[in-house]
Amino acid sequence: MSFITKRERVFNEYDLFDLPARNEGKLKAYASCTDARAWSHFCSDKSEHLVEAIKRNNETVRPKYVPTNVIVDTLMVAKNAEIARLKRKIEEFEQLLAAYDQLDLTCDQKCDIAHAHAAIRAANKELDDLVRNQIY
Repeated sequence: MSFITKRERVFNEYDLFDLPARNEGKLKAYASCTDARAWSHFCSDKSEHLVEAIKRNNETVRPKYVPTNVIVDTLMVAKNAEIARLKRKIEEFEQLLAAYDQLDLTCDQKCDIAHAHAAIRAANKELDDLVRNQIY
């Protein structure tokens, strides 16, 4: 092995110690326990073991797959929740601005409210476009 793959062990200075006795028959009942690398405390050994196990299993096991529509629906749940939250916010802002329309305001204040209405309409249009362009 090269320094790159075993660099964790090069500079370690630790004493060897005896492992306590244990019931090995029970431990070795699992297939992953037969390789000492699976129990190694070095990350490189564990990852090497996992890579070999994945390669070995990919050749023998037929791959399982999740249908695409299930994946898309799962991903869209968060997006749909965010869209619903944004729609509620827009409705709240429209109600607040409608309350200001009934007040006696100056020209500058009316212009500010008109700009706010325009911004809300633009946000609502973007949200509607987002909903229309969803993948199904």
